[in-house]
Amino acid sequence: MSESTIRRYTDALVRHDGNALLSCYHHQASYSDPIHPDLRAERVAGLLRFRLARIGTVQSETIWLAGDERKAQMLWRVRWRARSAEGHATGRTRSLRVMSTFTFWEDEIVRQVDEFAPWAYLRQVHGLSGLVLGWLPGRLAAERERAAQALDRFIEGQPPLAPVRGAEIVT
Repeated sequence: MSESTIRRYTDALVRHDGNALLSCYHHQASYSDPIHPDLRAERVAGLLRFRLARIGTVQSETIWLAGDERKAQMLWRVRWRARSAEGHATGRTRSLRVMSTFTFWEDEIVRQVDEFAPWAYLRQVHGLSGLVLGWLPGRLAAERERAAQALDRFIEGQPPLAPVRGAEIVT
């Protein structure tokens, strides 16, 4: 059931349990949000690992909107303490209100679309310049490029993921 998968997902996120978080996703999952508009398979797993490495304490308030075995929607506010690239706490707490739409296959997330105000994200990441300029299309495009490059660097520095259930190994 989708509700139990989402409960496992949010619990794993709050506990910082990367393996449990990854186990909620299908090996061919896709993910999209305003900053990462189209990630697939290994890059989804890379993003999850990247985010866990960059956040400290996590709090989540969830409002379950609708769901069945195939789809679910939830509105949630996630708060986290940011970490630097070196893993040190920055002391800055960030918060986003997110509308997530999940699609499931065999109790695993195969598609996740997160919607949030990009300017709110940019304001928290870049301070005053994000607040003033975050609404400009060029600023969002630049942030997407910066985020993609940071994710690429992170993935390159990580050991390969172990094959997951149902994954095909191509040689």
